[in-house]
Amino acid sequence: MTYTDDEKMLIAKWLFDESGETILDDFPRGLQDKLYEQYYQEMPYGTAKARTGTPDEWYEDNISQLQMDFAELEGLLEPKP
Repeated sequence: MTYTDDEKMLIAKWLFDESGETILDDFPRGLQDKLYEQYYQEMPYGTAKARTGTPDEWYEDNISQLQMDFAELEGLLEPKP
């Protein structure tokens, strides 16, 4: 999956910024669609179809896997003094 620099920054803030200021709901629809396209095959069918859960819940439940998948983005965040 190819992400723009702005999308990568949003993902980095969401996954690695401990302030919790960036949430998935802040993502533009196109970015949400890209994340879904990348991960829907790993989700249970009912979650992917939002019948027994939602993709957003799946992302939150699998945050450590997402952090590993996007580990290279952590360096985009400026270190806190």
